[in-house]
Amino acid sequence: MGFGIATLGYGFMLTSWAGGGIFASLILAYGFFLASRFDKRFLAAAISALFMFPYSLLLILNILNRFELVRLYEIDENALIYKIFYSVFLLAWTSMSYYYFTAVKQIAIENSNKKLENKAMNRLYLTMVFLLGAFSLTVFGDIAGPAITLFFFVLQYFVIIINTMFLHTCFILITTESQYKKDKRQLIEEEKKRLEKRNKKE
Repeated sequence: MGFGIATLGYGFMLTSWAGGGIFASLILAYGFFLASRFDKRFLAAAISALFMFPYSLLLILNILNRFELVRLYEIDENALIYKIFYSVFLLAWTSMSYYYFTAVKQIAIENSNKKLENKAMNRLYLTMVFLLGAFSLTVFGDIAGPAITLFFFVLQYFVIIINTMFLHTCFILITTESQYKKDKRQLIEEEKKRLEKRNKKE
């Protein structure tokens, strides 16, 4: 269940430029919290996701102010506070990704699933490369050319899409396998209880 909810949350990251991160952060946090029964690293990922909320709220307020739906002081994208909020957003995304992918890696190792382990690490490396580049643009954005900015803009959506798809894979593989093992244990326990009752009657 947790991975399914987290998949929905990551999908909202596609609208992060318009403040969709508000929904993404809350849904991801709840989804990873539910998934923490598989590995405690998911709890750290859930906490990290919540720190993406402030920047997303700032974006929403700026958009509402632009359309005069609310009357607030609009914070310019070049303002220091804007860059601080965006940096916190990127750091939270980095932390969430690290804990999420390493948790999946550990689960894959415990279940001898080398393919899932490799997929988790490949996506972690790709996500880190993107986030490092995105953070660099906040610092050196004035000297970065339009081609580099466009590259990371496209890379952002590529990373979000493949990570959303990977979360769905985790939902199918990990949740289904875990439920199968749980059902199997329950059947064994029920069979054991029936045998014990039968032995007592005899």
